[in-house]
Amino acid sequence: MDFSLSKNFKVRERMNLQIRADMFNFLNHVNYSDPSSGLNSATFGEINGAGGMRVIQLNGRISW
Repeated sequence: MDFSLSKNFKVRERMNLQIRADMFNFLNHVNYSDPSSGLNSATFGEINGAGGMRVIQLNGRISW
């Protein structure tokens, strides 16, 4: 689940500032990778990895 927050500020009559925070994997749940599918592999059927953890990205944007 991803989540985003933003706030717009009016700096001047025709100039705006936007502050934004984007959060990927907001709840920080583990996302396991697919199980090994090689029939002759010693690790057949095992899950040996997971996806990334929570990432937070902060942005600032000026538009005129």
